[in-house]
Amino acid sequence: MLVQILSFAGASLLLYSTFAKTKHNILLIQCGDCAFNASACFLVGSYSAVVTNVLSLIRNLINIGNGNKKVVSAIFAALLLMIGVLVNRNGIIGLLPSIASVEYTLWMCYAKTARTLKAGLLINVSMWLIHDFAMGLYPAMTADAVIGISCLWNIIKEGEKQ
Repeated sequence: MLVQILSFAGASLLLYSTFAKTKHNILLIQCGDCAFNASACFLVGSYSAVVTNVLSLIRNLINIGNGNKKVVSAIFAALLLMIGVLVNRNGIIGLLPSIASVEYTLWMCYAKTARTLKAGLLINVSMWLIHDFAMGLYPAMTADAVIGISCLWNIIKEGEKQ
């Protein structure tokens, strides 16, 4: 039951982030998502996902601040992949969090607007949806689907304003 509550809390924050208007606010809200989901993944034994969430939280905090984001992102992408592979115990499914986070980390480097960051998030949550289903994190899986729809909705809506 605790796993489902933590999973739901993280997913709720990620959904909320899709309505944020700035890249800064998206990343800040997603820090909470990473913390809740790291806890849920630890409890179900998906250690690759735990490492991915903790590193993603740190990456987001660094990207919110100033500095050379491309260098930081390259370092975090390499760390996410290497550590994710090392701690993975769930085969291909266990690698999805690392792959998804590398995708989002690299996407973050080039996303200039909240809209383009949301496009990267759409790809990211698609991979997490598969992981969450396979690991039995059903609230997160359901939220991944809703978040994907919300991302798509907001991408289209923000495109109409331009």
